[in-house]
Amino acid sequence: MDGYIQFQVGQTKPIHISSHLTFSGLRQNDGLKPLAAWYDCASQQFIFCKSENSQKLSYLGMTNNSQGAWIKDVTSNNRNEIGYVDGITIDELHTLLQGIVFNDKLSSHHLIKFTGNTISDMPTSFSHINSDGEGHLKGTTVEGLLLDIERIGSEFKTILLAVTPDFTRKYPSNHALETGLTECIKNYQCYEIVKVILENNECGWYEPTSEKLFMPFGTHKLDIYLGFNRQEQCVYFMEKNENDQNLIKINKNRIRQDFQVDIVHEVGSLYERFRFNSILVLNSSKLSVLSTVEHVNIDAPALLITTPIEQTRTESFTFQIEKFRYPVIYLDHSSWGAVQCIMPGTPEAVLLSKKYRFLLLFVRKNLLVINYSFFPLRNRPDKRIKLIFKGIKVPAKGLSEYYISAPRESNLTEVKAVTLVDVILTIDKLTEYYTEQTGGATQDGHALIPCPPLEA
Repeated sequence: MDGYIQFQVGQTKPIHISSHLTFSGLRQNDGLKPLAAWYDCASQQFIFCKSENSQKLSYLGMTNNSQGAWIKDVTSNNRNEIGYVDGITIDELHTLLQGIVFNDKLSSHHLIKFTGNTISDMPTSFSHINSDGEGHLKGTTVEGLLLDIERIGSEFKTILLAVTPDFTRKYPSNHALETGLTECIKNYQCYEIVKVILENNECGWYEPTSEKLFMPFGTHKLDIYLGFNRQEQCVYFMEKNENDQNLIKINKNRIRQDFQVDIVHEVGSLYERFRFNSILVLNSSKLSVLSTVEHVNIDAPALLITTPIEQTRTESFTFQIEKFRYPVIYLDHSSWGAVQCIMPGTPEAVLLSKKYRFLLLFVRKNLLVINYSFFPLRNRPDKRIKLIFKGIKVPAKGLSEYYISAPRESNLTEVKAVTLVDVILTIDKLTEYYTEQTGGATQDGHALIPCPPLEA
């Protein structure tokens, strides 16, 4: 056994064992050819793989379903190839051994080589291979393709994550690179974006659906990809500066067939996205008002709006919900400051419901989900989350107890005889009203009621 160490008599301290053990000296059923063997401690399985004398096999880890293992094969011509072999449980082991020689029942335990998504049956050659610790392999091919590989059933599933300089340097122009990427994508599955790693450690991005390549321009870099908007045919990035970050929006002009760029400077880490196909996170940080160009819309299932815990009592954050086009918007506010949501239309058009501790507001095509509503925190942030309806006509009998009127800037186009005000609804008042109307018994969204009436 590799790594054998002789301990002193009376050894009582615990012995730390690696994630796997490597065996040597085992033979195939011909009694001559070597048999590579490992034991995976976590899954308690043995891994056996037939090999030739010239092969150098190494264990990379178990697959994501723990039914087999990844093996690296350094061939006689120094090609790094990978493959898969089934695991064997302890109960199955005794049926295969005859002394130190394995019988014919082990004939199926040969290395199944990974050939990629190409027409050729030749195994793919890699320059770098690593396990991600979760049963997947991350490998860079000699052609410069960064792949995520997993084993599902009897098949390999491959996702193209990025292309490296070994791929990009073959193309003399951005147009040629875009064409090359379009052809390459036909052979692979990929996420919504493919990272294009360049020679100077900068990166571009290729969007497969639109077949568009987005590259750094001027002094600006495209460090963090946020998402693509298919309706507007635009893409959003965050650019890291020395002390701050910029928000960059790029869209293609359909008439001139060139790209239009909008840059919002020094917004901090305003938006984050932790993985593809996930929600977009907006962290207001020190921002007080979200401008029109800072309302980012991408093809994501939802938006999460958060405020920093450092927000003080005198600080606030204001956004307009109608400028977001996400089907679901989550609002998570737990600090001492205020959040002001500018609402479209009038309160009568908004419907209320409840799901566990969340207050649900149906606002046109959006579902606004408010955290800490029915089980508020000690500092009562629900009292400082304000829904603001602008330009509301004051009822003849005045506003009901649930609403607060706010001063409104004068508008010369408004008829003087009509008094218009901005009205405010706070989340604590809405939850109080919902509980009064439903008795608090309904928690699963079956009760759907309008906002409180405006008139007293």
